[in-house]
Amino acid sequence: NDVKLWQVHTLLKGLEKIATSAEIPMVVCGDFNSVPGSAAHSLLSNGRVPADHPELGIDPFGILQPSTKLSHPLPLVSAYTNLHKPCLDSEALERQRDRVDVIGEPLFTNCTKDFHGALDYVFYTEDALAPVSLLELPGEREVRAKYGGLPNTQWSSDHVCLMTEFQWGARMDPNSPSAYGPRYM
Repeated sequence: NDVKLWQVHTLLKGLEKIATSAEIPMVVCGDFNSVPGSAAHSLLSNGRVPADHPELGIDPFGILQPSTKLSHPLPLVSAYTNLHKPCLDSEALERQRDRVDVIGEPLFTNCTKDFHGALDYVFYTEDALAPVSLLELPGEREVRAKYGGLPNTQWSSDHVCLMTEFQWGARMDPNSPSAYGPRYM
């Protein structure tokens, strides 16, 4: 976990340099191999890792100390956690609520015989972008229906595809239907 955290920290420090040289929106997405609540996820979603995070105790090379250096000022937000914000009522929205955890991240983006959990994320700079639609997440039952997980004949990867459509500019037109929350593709 220390290597994953250091990789995320290095990525964010590079993005920080870009952000200070140009006012551009950012989308940070990918397979971070880190579950919600991990130190790497905490750094991405909260901008810091608490000093008492259990993963900071495992640092054989001393690269994670002091923990105060594990922070960033980027206004990153997870696209899928927007499900907890007021949204349009729809059948798809109700399905999505059953497919995310208490903080709003997908229950899983990787579902194999031996592992079931979220490893992949879409983060964006909240001050410059606003999600207008998200790709609907599959349910575990449908993913496990054939061959017990991923990949299978319907999904060719062992990871679920995440996709977000963004509107440039965080302030959305209140007369737009998407102003009330994400819609699902």
